[in-house]
Amino acid sequence: MFRSFYPLEMEKPPGLMMEQKGRKESEDSREGKCLPRDTIVFEPIGSDDKNNSVFGTQEIPKGYNIDTIVVMPVNADMNFVYWEITDKLLNSRLRELNIGSAELIIKISERDSRKEVCSFEIKERIGKNYIKYHALFRPLVAEIGILKNGEFAGLLKSRTVSPPSPEIAGTGEEIWMEKIKGLGGTVWVSGSEDTHDMASPGITALQNYYEETGAGHGISASSETLRTKVY
Repeated sequence: MFRSFYPLEMEKPPGLMMEQKGRKESEDSREGKCLPRDTIVFEPIGSDDKNNSVFGTQEIPKGYNIDTIVVMPVNADMNFVYWEITDKLLNSRLRELNIGSAELIIKISERDSRKEVCSFEIKERIGKNYIKYHALFRPLVAEIGILKNGEFAGLLKSRTVSPPSPEIAGTGEEIWMEKIKGLGGTVWVSGSEDTHDMASPGITALQNYYEETGAGHGISASSETLRTKVY
């Protein structure tokens, strides 16, 4: 007969009561509140003191003040681009080009052919976008820069990314084996794509070996011997 670990007449363990009470207080404190978007909530449990009950929030930062541009595959037809350009990098490049302001442009291109896939202007120094392009296994590169007199001057380039392919990659050359019965018994040898082609090099070499050596049942030829006979 199965018995509960805690008899019915016993009270619930203190730790369990504290955990449930702490969770209830957290739920009550959130009722009617609207949290800002992209917010992480931290909820301690196990506290039975209202003064110690903590409801804290930590917003995900908009940026990290690190010059970054990344292109990542979502699937075979879609790619995700994220960027962040700091004031330090932008102002430094503007001084080099001796211009006061300029349009920020992102270009996506194939790495090997350098074919431009797409380009778009950005208004914010931190942002993200989705690019629809059937890239297969052609590696992509994203670059952010500014336009000066119609010419593109690069600021930052991403690492190369290879998008996935919907096609199944080949496994290389196929190796066919043929099962034959000869003087030495049943053996497997390398054959041709047509398993009924009894004139394949592997079978011919095996038959010649048995004929020349007079090998009996249970004696087999090594792969090295067969290669010698074939070539």
